[in-house]
Amino acid sequence: MAKFKLSDFNNALKNKFTNLSGILFYGPDRGQVLENFNATSDAIAPDSEDGFSVFEFKAEDIKVDPSKLIDEATTISFLSSRKVIKIKDATNDIADTLKDLLKTNEKLEAFIIMSADELPPSSKLRILFETNPRLASYPSYVDDGENLSNLIRQTLVKNGIKKIPDEVLLYLRDNFGENRATTRMELEKLCLYLYGKDSITIDDAMNCVMDSSVLNMGDLPLAVAEGNNKKLSSILPRLLNEGVYPVQLIRTVLYH
Repeated sequence: MAKFKLSDFNNALKNKFTNLSGILFYGPDRGQVLENFNATSDAIAPDSEDGFSVFEFKAEDIKVDPSKLIDEATTISFLSSRKVIKIKDATNDIADTLKDLLKTNEKLEAFIIMSADELPPSSKLRILFETNPRLASYPSYVDDGENLSNLIRQTLVKNGIKKIPDEVLLYLRDNFGENRATTRMELEKLCLYLYGKDSITIDDAMNCVMDSSVLNMGDLPLAVAEGNNKKLSSILPRLLNEGVYPVQLIRTVLYH
């Protein structure tokens, strides 16, 4: 298999990845990676708390003891549904284990879902998922252009906002950030603001949406120093969703 495009992924998701044994999500947009990772798990095993169908491992655990992955991937499920094995922050260290697993087993009893940050073309893990016919990869890059416009439009329409002027769509696209999780959060806030309406105006968009594309660490200590709780409640979740560690935030404020 090769790298999935959006249409490939949507079709595979709809068919619950029937002809595949695993998929790798990677890329700089951590929010989008996690969103696709969870959507895939939910499509195959809707009950994430089911201890007989969903298993989650750390990459380090597989590196130290490869049998953990092998055993769960080859053991028949107690239930009729397909099992799911989730491995977040996957590394090249487990590529050989997975390669041998696929080589020695024509069929796996579990579907393997992995996530990783940005991977270079030379990555062993990426090469395996892009060349093995039983695997697929789906890179998650920054939402922009048509993809971002479609995401905004689909979310608003789903929430009952049918009338979306072009100028509003353009404004929202230009003022959303480069992280899917942040974009989702902004859209959720916007839909709540528009609750009960079937249209959106440019004033609605400007009143509700802060320019997350220019958000940076420097905004946080200024909001704290000003005692601006409203601004702080908007900035803090965004920075956390962007992957900034809490200790970095604390140090930035203290330094200021």
